Order: sequence, then structure tokens, then C-alpha cells
Amino acid sequence: MSRRRSGLATAAIVLTAAATSWVALLAWRGFAAPSSKLLVLLLLGIGLTSAVGAVARRVRMPLPFVVSSQLLGILVYLNGIWGSGPLPTPASVRTTSQAFVDSVDILQTYAAPVPAELHHALPVLVGGGLLCHLFVDLLAVTIGRAALAGLPLLVVHALPVSILERSVQWWVFVLAAVGFMAMLALEENSVVGRWGRGFGADGTTRGTGPLASHDPQRHPLTLGVAAVLLALVVPLALPTMGLDLLGSDDGNNPGDDEIRIMNPMTDLRRDLVRGEDIGLLRVRTTGAEPEYLRTAVLTVYDGEAWRPGDRSLSENNTADGEMPRPIGLGFDVPTSSQEWTIAALPELKSLWLPTPGSVSAVRAGKDWRYDAAVLDIHSANSRTTTAGLTYSLTEMIPRITGDDLAQAGDPPSRINSTYGAPPAGLPGSVAAAAEEVTEGAETDFEKALALQDWFRNSGGFTYSLEPNAGNGNNALAEFLEDRVGYCEQFSSAMAVMARHLGIPARVSVGFYRAEVLDNGLYEFSSHDLHAWPELYFAGYGWVRFEPTPASHIGTVPPYTTDEVDDPTSTEAPTDQPTEAPTSAAPSSAAPSQAPDVPEAQGNTDQDNFSWTPVLWVLGILLVLVALLLAPRLLRRGRTARRWNGDLPPIEAAWSELRDVCLDLGRGWPAGKSPRATGAAVTRWFGPPEQDRTVRLPQTGPQINPEATAAIRRLVVALEAHRYAARPDQDEVSVLRSDVALCTQALENGVSRDTRIRATWTPRSLLRRDVPLDDKDEPLVGDHAD
Repeated sequence: MSRRRSGLATAAIVLTAAATSWVALLAWRGFAAPSSKLLVLLLLGIGLTSAVGAVARRVRMPLPFVVSSQLLGILVYLNGIWGSGPLPTPASVRTTSQAFVDSVDILQTYAAPVPAELHHALPVLVGGGLLCHLFVDLLAVTIGRAALAGLPLLVVHALPVSILERSVQWWVFVLAAVGFMAMLALEENSVVGRWGRGFGADGTTRGTGPLASHDPQRHPLTLGVAAVLLALVVPLALPTMGLDLLGSDDGNNPGDDEIRIMNPMTDLRRDLVRGEDIGLLRVRTTGAEPEYLRTAVLTVYDGEAWRPGDRSLSENNTADGEMPRPIGLGFDVPTSSQEWTIAALPELKSLWLPTPGSVSAVRAGKDWRYDAAVLDIHSANSRTTTAGLTYSLTEMIPRITGDDLAQAGDPPSRINSTYGAPPAGLPGSVAAAAEEVTEGAETDFEKALALQDWFRNSGGFTYSLEPNAGNGNNALAEFLEDRVGYCEQFSSAMAVMARHLGIPARVSVGFYRAEVLDNGLYEFSSHDLHAWPELYFAGYGWVRFEPTPASHIGTVPPYTTDEVDDPTSTEAPTDQPTEAPTSAAPSSAAPSQAPDVPEAQGNTDQDNFSWTPVLWVLGILLVLVALLLAPRLLRRGRTARRWNGDLPPIEAAWSELRDVCLDLGRGWPAGKSPRATGAAVTRWFGPPEQDRTVRLPQTGPQINPEATAAIRRLVVALEAHRYAARPDQDEVSVLRSDVALCTQALENGVSRDTRIRATWTPRSLLRRDVPLDDKDEPLVGDHAD
């Protein structure tokens, strides 16, 4: 259990430990974007864990119970957030467990910062952070070893360094270090200073505060400040060593010769604004000049940003051979093909594999997998990136005309519901602009053309990297008002406005056009990074549009410049294309049904939820509780059997008194008569009333006259029973009362820690319960304190 402190000192170190844990967990902000919800949930959970621990220690629970109650509090807290109800019912526990399974899957699939919805990605992060604080609280408060609390804090700081591959920001490190030093100072002054010279003191005074020392140069707080200053100054003083202990930037920019694509939309602007144009991909094709090389598809718009959404990377979907037909592309649509060979330079570290929008085969290896619902290709693990990878593919080029798209039928309901739902919370100015620009347009294709032309030509928009990044509702409203932005805003605005008009839309991120090199090679560089919208048309699937102004992107897809016949002039043109995709649907079942597969798999997992792990956890907890309770219950059972058994009452009373002494670590005098034994036991009697402010109370027969009289009565009764010819049987109630008085006196003569050990780990259980003469009883143990 913890070292004894005053209530104020304990409260101070509890609050300091909680604050230090939360400050240290600020280093985890890079795991989720945005991180505000993660930090709020961690703050509330840390407060709850600390409060539960404080209450458990206040009621003097043993250490295992303190930790178990805190762990239970964490589980109830997590269930309240991600369960189906506030109480941990079986259904709610199953929902919470599934949330953690989903969270693990997302964290394994996507690189940090996690681009999926926070509700799905946070359970593991919040649970892990609270477990780290539980260890900090256990070591610093419950056990009373604040110095050891630096170990879990070190783990907290090491995770972002190893996973995010960047240093913790200097101010987070400094704040956490200050909190750790504060815990050390509080521990030193509340414990060490009570028993002797405080750290750095000259021996003339005892520490009464965190700075109470006659030798401030040797105080732990001073030493800690010096260590932190050294950690900050040394990297600056030794620039030639390349040290970066605390991080010299905000952690968002990689090295000068490196491009990272972990979160596509977040990384897009960061890499575009770099001054140097860095070569990233070398390409050789058998046909036309390569352009629009897609890296990732963003399918989810939550009002704050476009995100990739959940990905299902099945082991069967390796990018090492033929690929499914592009989603929604009918088999009656004519296509051509060309071969690509792509070499990713070491400067490009991407978890997404760059490919054209439509491919029939990819040969990149089993470490790369495609999502059947989207058909973009992602690394199977966070350690595999494109750096240095050479792969080949076969591009499928659909031959689509403007007439084809103008006469396309309505999208399938599953596509419409997933990608065509109106964005939540869309500002009125954005919705009004979409309706005004497309006024008079009758088909989805005409509306798409109107939006594209408005952004590129007639709307007065200007391409610039100067405006702030962002593609959420507020950023789009500002963009439409100022009419200045870059490809992220143009693609996002057109996709959002298309969804408002009922047209399924998404955003793709990748590269625009390559530069011609020698020997038939092309090179995509960091300045070629680009984003564009894709709209869905029945029978033709996802079709690319180009809203970025002509001043930056000089061309548009050829089908957007075709002369289109009036779709209302006859019914025949409208019906014919609609029938063609319908008749082709059975042949293209694999790609057309792909979006439904992940959902079906998810439902199957939910229905087949296994209770085995939950039962194992509950079983282990029950076994631990049983092991913890067993010694105490056995000791109580022995006492009950003793008083209700065949032993003479005085022998039962004397045996019980012996076991109390053994449990309290006082031992039992060996080879002495009852009278001598009783005299020895009275030396261990404490005062009648327990004084909690004193660690080691005074003991002796004069301290508790009532208990001394009680043991004398017991000695007389035992001598009469053992040596008198016809001893009188004393009343059991009287004997039990005298034993109780002696037990209380013995307990009041030892420390609280000794009493707790006597209750939960009684030593007397190691002895057989048989009546023995005093001369035959060995000396067991010695003074506990």
C-alpha cells in the first residue's frame, strides 16, 4: 500500500499525477485528426480514474482492490461512451467490444493521423491512454514511488516517436517533465522529510514545503530543472551531431528530401507549398502521355473534411494480378488498354499505391491490397510504403462520350444512399450557389458541366496556395465568397455541391501530369500533386471532372467538351443507355456488388460475436478476487470453528489470541508459562483509541489498563483449566469479550500497513489449529515494525 501521507499531501500528488498524465498524452495528438475529442475523453477518464483511486485508498482498500476498482471504473467509462447504454449490460458490453475491434482494424489499416471518423478510431487510443495513467497513479500514489512513475510516462512519449516517426514537441516534453518533478518534490517532502533530513537539507530543519531545503542546489526540483534545460540546450549547442531530442518543428513536415502521403488531403497542401520540386515517380507507358495518377479516394464528407472512410483490406484482395472491373462500368462500354511500369523514388513514402483511375491488373506484391468497395490500393501494414518500390499495371481506358453521360439513367440506390446523401450542416450560401449555377440544367451531366465551367471560367475564381487549408462547410463558404483557393477547395466544393444536387460524388487525390524525361520516361513530382472530383453515372461508373481553373490545369476530360444532343428530344436515347447497364449487371456482379460486401461482413461479425474473450476476462477477475478474499475468509472460518468446536472455551480463546499476535507480526513467546506469555503480550498493547496521526504508537501494559486486566483474566482462566483439579468453565461470551479487548489493543499498537496485512494475509494460517502447551510452541516471527 502507499506510504502514509497527510490528506492534503495525498490530494496534491493525486492531482499532480493526473495533470502530468494528461499533459504527457498531448503527445498523442498526432494519432487522430482532429485531436480535440481524444484529449477531452482522456481528460474526463483520467479524472474518473484518479477519483476512484482516491476513494478506494480513503476507505483503506488493499492494493489489489484499489487497482481493480480503478480498472473497473475505466471499463464502465468506456462502456458509457461506446456501448449501447450507460450500464454494462450484455448487449452494451458486446457493442463496446465491437467498437474496440473496429478501432483496432482502423488503426492497423490507416496511418496516423487516422482519417476515419473519430467514433470508430478512438476506443483503443482512449483505453490505452487511461491504462497508462492507471500505472502512473499506481506507482506515484498507491505504492508511493513517484520516481517509478516516470516509466509509464516514458512509454507515452516513446509511442509517437516510434509510430509517427517524429519527436515530441518541446513544450509537451517540458510540461510533462515539470509535472514529474513536482511529483518527486511532493513525495520527497511528504515522506522523507517526516522521518529525517529532506533531500539536500543540512540537518538543522525538516522540510515543510516543496522548496524547504537549506541547500537548494541539491533539491530534486532544482536538479530536474537543470536536466530539462540540458535536454533543450544540448541539441542546440551540438548542431553537427544532428540531435533532435524534442523536435525542432511542429511535426507536420518531413525532411527536406522526403514526401509522405499518409493522410491524403492533409498531406496534399503540405507538399504543394514546399519550395523545391521533388521527383517522386518515374513512369514508362506503351501509349499516351501519363496523367491523372490516382493515389487515394476520399468517400466520406462529415462537414469538417473529406476522409477515406473505413477500408476493408481482405487477404484475398492482393494487388498482385487481375483487378475487378471498375465499379459501375458496364461491359458494353468499349475500352482500350496500355501498360505502365512505375518506379517510386525513395523520396516518396506513401501508404497508398499510385495507379490510374481504372486498371484491369496490378502487379505490386502481396503487401498491397485493394478495397473492393473503392478499388484504391493500400499497404497491408504501416511499415510498407512506396519508397523504392517498382511495380507494373495495365490501365483500362473506357471510351466515354458526352452523349453517353447525358443519357445515363439514375444511379443504383446503394450508390445514391452512400455517396449522394446531402451533406449535413451545409451552409445556405453553398447550397444556394449550387442551385443558382445549375439552374436550367436538366440532367446530372449538364449540372456537372455547369459546375465545372463555373469554377474554371465563368465564376471568377483564382488559383492560389495562399488561403488557409480546409475543405469543411465553413471553409467552403469562405472559399465561395473569396473565390481564391487551390485544388483541394475546388474539388471539394464541386463534390459537395454535386451531392447537394443529388449526384453521387467523391474526391480523388493523386498526381496530374508528368514531365517528359529522356529515353521515353516520365516523372511525377511534388508540384504535380492534385485533387479532383469524381461523379457517378449509371453504366459508366465514376467519371472524372476538372474544376480547377484553366490557369493551373489547362485541359479538361474530353467528354466534357463534346457536343451533347438534347436528351428531351426523344424518349429512345434516354431508354437505350439505361437498359444497357441493366442488362450487363449480372456479368459485372463482382464490382457492382462490392460496396455491399464490407457491410455484410460487418453484420456477420456482429451476429457471431464470441463471448469467449469476455468470459475469460470475467473468469480471471473472479479468480483474482477469490484468491484475494480466500486468506481473510479462511481466517474468519477458523475463528468461527474454534469458538463453536470441541475445544474448551479458554483453549479456544488462548489460541485466538496467539493467532492475532502472529497475524500482526508480533510473534508468540516460546517456552514460557501462560503468566509469562501474558506479561510479554501486554508489552505490545497500544492505546484504547486508535490515533491515525501517529505511525508507530507507544505500547505497554500501562497504555491500556483495560486490555491488561482482560489478559490477566484469560491467564487465570487458562491456569485454572490446565492445572486445577476441577476448573470452572468460564462463559464463552466473557472470554470472547476479553479476547476482543486484547485484539483491539494489539491492533492499536501497530501501524496501519501491518493491520492491513494482518487482515488480508494472516500468517496464522500457516499453523495447525491444535491446542498446545506453551512450552511446546515455537517462537514465530518477530516485531513487525
